[in-house]
Parts: sequence; C-alpha cells; structure tokens
Amino acid sequence: MTSTRRLAAALFAAVLVNAVGSTLARAGHFALAFQRQLPAWENSAGTGCIGGHVCRVWVWDENGRAVPSIQLKTTWNVLMGAADADGRAEIPLNQNDYDLVCVDARGSTSDATRLMTAQRPECWGHYSFEVGFLYKTGILNPGEFDLDLLGSWNERAPAPQDNDAPYTKSLAYNGADHTDYWSDQSYWGNWQNPPSYFGQTFVATGDRVVAARVQGTVGGNDLLDWKLQVVTFPRLTPVGPVTSVPFRWPFGWEAFWGVNDNPVVPGQTYMLKAWRDGSGMNIYHVTKNVYPKGQYYEGAKAFPQFDLNGHVVCMSMASPFTAEFVVVNKERVGRTVFAYECQVILKNTSSFAVRNVSLGMVKAPANMVLIEPNVTFGSAEIGPGKSAKSLDTCTFTVDRAAAIDPAAIIWRATAELADTGAKMEHTLTSLLALDPPRAPPPTLRV
Repeated sequence: MTSTRRLAAALFAAVLVNAVGSTLARAGHFALAFQRQLPAWENSAGTGCIGGHVCRVWVWDENGRAVPSIQLKTTWNVLMGAADADGRAEIPLNQNDYDLVCVDARGSTSDATRLMTAQRPECWGHYSFEVGFLYKTGILNPGEFDLDLLGSWNERAPAPQDNDAPYTKSLAYNGADHTDYWSDQSYWGNWQNPPSYFGQTFVATGDRVVAARVQGTVGGNDLLDWKLQVVTFPRLTPVGPVTSVPFRWPFGWEAFWGVNDNPVVPGQTYMLKAWRDGSGMNIYHVTKNVYPKGQYYEGAKAFPQFDLNGHVVCMSMASPFTAEFVVVNKERVGRTVFAYECQVILKNTSSFAVRNVSLGMVKAPANMVLIEPNVTFGSAEIGPGKSAKSLDTCTFTVDRAAAIDPAAIIWRATAELADTGAKMEHTLTSLLALDPPRAPPPTLRV
C-alpha cells in the first residue's frame, strides 16, 4: 500500500467518524500491520477447491493488548462486523468484495486494507484472508509496517489470475510459499512436554517483533492455550517477555507483544519458540520447506525439510530521517581542537512527504561543544526518499584527540506532514562527514 493510499484511507476514516459526531480530542490511529491471503490447508481446502470464504481480523494496541469493540467498516461506510472482547472478528466473504477500516468512538483514523474477493478462479467462492491492525495513541507515533507484497494481489475475475498466496512483507516469516496457494499442506509433529518446545528460525525484516501465530493442538477439538517467546539464535537468549494466547477456539490464535518488547536487528536470525506448560502440546508444521532462511524445530532437533505453520509480524521503529554534516568552514582553535561550521543534509527515509523541518542537536559526545545547535529547512516539501540541505548552519568545536562517536550526537527533528499539516517529532543520530581524527602536532623544542 502506498503512502498516498494509507493517508487517503486515514483521512477517509477521519471524515467518516466526524460525520457521526465523534470527537478527535483523544483520537489515535489504526495502522495496518499485515494482510495475507490464507493458503489452501489453512483455509480448510486441503488439496481441493473447497474451504472457507472469510476475513479474520485482529486488533491490538502498542502495549500488546487486544482492543475490543472496534467497528470494522468498508471505505464506503458499510458496517461489516466488530472486534470481540479478544480483539478478534471473522467476517464472511460472499458475493460482494470489500476492504476494511477500523472505526472507534474517539474518531481515530485508520489505514485501509486491500480489496478482498473470493470471486475468482480457480476456487470460485473459496478464498479467505487475515488482517491485523495495531492501534496507536497518535498517528505520528513511531513504527511503520512494510505493506508491500510478496506475490500478486488477486482481484475479481476477469482480472488476470495466478495461484499464489500473497502477503505483506511485514510478515518476516509466513508458513507458505507466496508463489503457491497449495504449498502449506500441514501435519502435526511430535508431542513436546515442558521444558521442551517447538520453534521456527526466521530473519528479522524490521527492528521490532510485535505479533506471531502458531497452530497448536492437543487432539480433536479440545481447547488449549500456549506461550510464545522470541529468542536469539543459536544461543536461545530471550529477546523479550513471554506472551500467551487465551484458552479459546480457533487453534491458530494471534499473540501480541508491546511495540518495544522485542527489539531485533534487521537481517539477523532469531527463533520463535512455542510451548505449553503442564501436560505439553503438539503443533502443526508445513510438510515441505517453504522458507529457505529458517527451519522448524522440536526442542533442539532441527527439521530442515519442514517449516512451522504460522507467522511472525515485524515493524520498524527507526526515525524517518537521517542527518549528515557538510563542513562549510573549519578552523583550528587549539592544539587538538577545531571549530566547525556545518550545513546538514536531511534525507527523508519515510513513506510520506514533510515540510517545515527543523533540527536541533540535543546531545553531543564529551569531546564536542555545541555553540549553535539548530538548523532549518524552510517550507519546501521534502518527498519520500528525497534530501534537502539546511538553509543555515550549526557550529560547534571538537577535540580531535579522540574519535567522535556518531551515535552520541542526538538530533531532535520537528516537521509537518505535507498532506495534512499534522506536526511530528522524532529523534535521530548523525551520519558523520567530518575529517578523521588527527594526531596532535609535535611539541616545539627551543
């Protein structure tokens, strides 16, 4: 989903709730965290063209708590359902296609899902979907999800069709080959009693893990609950707290964490662990290797030919900006001390356009003394992926006897969203472009 589409959806929802007289005083924002088409086995289709035709919805907040009683409407204002006490809803998908936004009594804005349809070949009337919304207390709160797709989103016939199972890239792991709707045929593993566990290794695609799902079982239709945790790999050191799912049906329940519970490093490998205290549990795994970057585990035993039936949701909390010094003037003012006058190049790494940006250095390393810490960029719009040079300069001195730690230079950025004028504030570190440290000149002897 593009930035324009997300903002349009958010603005639509704001207009929608204002039309029924809600207040924006305490409004937040429902961010679309993920969207996927269910593959065949998970849709109860087996290897045939049968199965469900629903959209399953999960709504949770920045603290990892389910958000109940949220209305789910189309962008054309048709009420489709509401989240229950566990933040869950299941909405039939019959003849009419629909998208979804979240609507609450506070007038919060909402991203919109892609349009969903079951009216297409090969399995006419038998396609299902799943979406997740993360409620933020403010639209400008940090944290973004990668809503670009793996696979092609399938539209109502006669649009071109393919037999894939697309999902958003915010799913760092998903137990299906996105190119093959039939790829998730699953079977249960070997029963694991505590302290043993089930696991799936995955590569983080954002800097936070905020939700995950597995498909547990204790046999038949008996209800069960279980626990999950993200750990490092291969040391299995906990990254964040244990979370759990309620004692409910269905058996593929979404589990949530707070947005800062699981800080991870993009590109590094982690493990999702799942287990049940007491008498243990079993779990479903995909009976082929659908994810080449990781594998399924039963305790310490790896099964490289299998992957877990489930998924892992990543988000990115990084600042939408980077800042780089450009030296305008440099003068030695002491034996190892230099005075710098610098402009700053700001790059907008977000998916939205900004204007009226200003930066101020609020923290510096011990060998750096701030004189004029602030720069501005004027009212010109800085689009996604674009850069701008500050209109004025900042000044400071540096003792070059020691190297500068760029992570210790902290900026506070303020800006406005170009589309709405909403104000935002972020902190960021610098990309350094100063000279390398210099050795002090030799002492003169007379």
